Amino acid sequence: MVETQEVRDRVQKAMGKLTLPLRTVVILYYYNNMTIPEIAMVLGCVQGTVKSRLHNARKLIEKELKPYIDDEKQKCTVKSTNTPAPIKVEELHNDAGFFG
Repeated sequence: MVETQEVRDRVQKAMGKLTLPLRTVVILYYYNNMTIPEIAMVLGCVQGTVKSRLHNARKLIEKELKPYIDDEKQKCTVKSTNTPAPIKVEELHNDAGFFG
């Protein structure tokens, strides 16, 4: 699993690539726990603008982090070669302990 500091560094790098308006709403929303109406009031814009900026910022951050996320998913994928054989119904009927 990716170390916590490494995750923070990647998120900070992605945040640094956002424009100031996008980065501002992300910081206010996620780091300062402000609501969309509160952010709109502070920035002097309508709530739709805040929602749009959050949406666009999320998409850009996701795009920036996608290679790292995909890499981690691939590392975590375990392929089992010890797949149990399927049980046949006939074998269950022949097992006196199963159907008594």
